[in-house]
Amino acid sequence: MTAQLSFFPVGNGDMTLVQTEGGNRILIDMNIRSAADDPDDDTPDVAEKLRDKLVRDAAGRLYVDVLLLSHPDEDHCRGLRRHFHLGPSDEWSKSADKIVIREIWSSPMVFRRASRRHVLCDDARAFNAEVRRYGTGTARPRATPAATPDRARGGAAPPAYGSCPCHR
Repeated sequence: MTAQLSFFPVGNGDMTLVQTEGGNRILIDMNIRSAADDPDDDTPDVAEKLRDKLVRDAAGRLYVDVLLLSHPDEDHCRGLRRHFHLGPSDEWSKSADKIVIREIWSSPMVFRRASRRHVLCDDARAFNAEVRRYGTGTARPRATPAATPDRARGGAAPPAYGSCPCHR
């Protein structure tokens, strides 16, 4: 299999799925708008398009191997709480059927921008809480690619605010 990139039509913001040659799925940002749930609205249902590109693990859970958030603006993390399972993997609910996040990649610098002038949206705060949960030891480290990991990794500092083309 060759690597594949899927760009989702989210309007302002970004949402890209990288499928590596090895079969890993890396989701970079998301902008899953609730308007897509309205049959009278023409907003693309990118949540359904994403779900169609994912596979289920042995427990029947859809998953992404990695979720990478470039920065915490709403149009880069919208839909996190509604469509992704937050919390330990073993607390996943079959009836909710939310997407499991095996590993999170983010820079701690992403959330240092929160201030009185730059308030984080609810999904960004939920992402921040999930990263902190991974970092406190309440998440299980990844043992093998087949495991259901709960792990966060830090990285390089994100671009400065306003460097994202959708915020210029």
